[in-house]
Amino acid sequence: MIPCALGDRGSAGESLSRQRYAPPGAEVKDVEHERALAQRPRQVAAAVVLLWAGFALGVPFMAFEYTHATASAPAAGVVVIVVFAVMLIISAVFNILIVQGRNWARIGYLLLTL
Repeated sequence: MIPCALGDRGSAGESLSRQRYAPPGAEVKDVEHERALAQRPRQVAAAVVLLWAGFALGVPFMAFEYTHATASAPAAGVVVIVVFAVMLIISAVFNILIVQGRNWARIGYLLLTL
């Protein structure tokens, strides 16, 4: 028999097959979180409410701009509708992603508003 580095654990084939799928010997305990994962910090919840309030205020602003644009040039009304619709869609997507906790969406929203 050839000596192996496993020490007195038995033959090499026997000890590897027994230890390969054995559970770890360390005791594992679950760590309790300070808050539930679905619960958001107060500041984040307030920011989300303000984001949706800004989104809701954008709709009447779009109607106001549409009436002023069509008074001067009827074709400008279509451009105003398309531009504001795209802006509202982008804002809604960013708001939803921020609610989901995507940090890159917060940074992107900040960069778009600067």
